[in-house]
Amino acid sequence: MVKIKWANLALEDLKTIYEYVAQDSPKYVDRLMDKIISRVDVLKTNPQIGRKVPEFGDTLIRELIEGNYRLTYRLDKKDDIGITSTIRQDY
Repeated sequence: MVKIKWANLALEDLKTIYEYVAQDSPKYVDRLMDKIISRVDVLKTNPQIGRKVPEFGDTLIRELIEGNYRLTYRLDKKDDIGITSTIRQDY
């Protein structure tokens, strides 16, 4: 099982998302955060489940999508995972 490490930027992104969503939907925001965290937790047993991020051209940088959010992460040589950012995708 791999370890997941959240970068400070990713934690700041989560906080920003929480604050933004909580303004309009305080009931939904906790569920959204649970979904994002659960999605990331899947990486503990399936670290390569995410799609390679095409714009980086690096097979170690991958992404997961949860709802409207793109979670980017990097695999390291020890199979640890660093969550680098959480970005809202505009459709």
